[in-house]
Amino acid sequence: WTTFTIEITDPYGNRTADIDNVVIAPSAGSFSAGTLTQAAVSGLASFTDIAYTSASTITVSATSGILTASGASNSVVVNPATANNLRVTGTATMTAGGSQVVTLTAYDTYGNTVNTGANNYNGAKNIIFSGANSSANPVTAPTASNSSSADVNFGSSTAITFTNGVGTSTMKLYKAEAVRRHQLGQRIAMDLHGTNVFVSAYGEMTPYIVFEC
Repeated sequence: WTTFTIEITDPYGNRTADIDNVVIAPSAGSFSAGTLTQAAVSGLASFTDIAYTSASTITVSATSGILTASGASNSVVVNPATANNLRVTGTATMTAGGSQVVTLTAYDTYGNTVNTGANNYNGAKNIIFSGANSSANPVTAPTASNSSSADVNFGSSTAITFTNGVGTSTMKLYKAEAVRRHQLGQRIAMDLHGTNVFVSAYGEMTPYIVFEC
């Protein structure tokens, strides 16, 4: 957070020489790090190490003992940090040979969807899907569609277009097994989340559902 200051004034707006402790708080949630209490120096308290990790619009207020607070600050827009992981969501059961549309969402390290600000996760990203195996006979590889609706085998680079942190792909699986979908992003070292998908043999029913994010 950029350094900011809290000023102690008299009723006419003149800065005083007070050395009182000033305590700050956000309008929603809490600050994730930093020294929230600073002693004023000649009526001015400086805050230099404050962190807030929830992407939202907030204001900051200050209190100091019995002094009258003048109100909150102007609105501060907190944007997401850079994308750290992708999460895949979809239906937890499939039949071999079937397909489903899965949604990929980019999150920063604090759990915010990267959908706004300078780090907005937009455009074509190269994604590598893994976690499913080919069927035995005939040998048919699992696929995920790219932004041109072409099916790409798991393990190969798949270009998917993201808009405001979200992209979609049509996944096709052929081997009856429990699959844990993984994906690696163009600028993301590794995914931290996945989804278990239980694929039943063609014509069979899966007796239970497990969905994990």
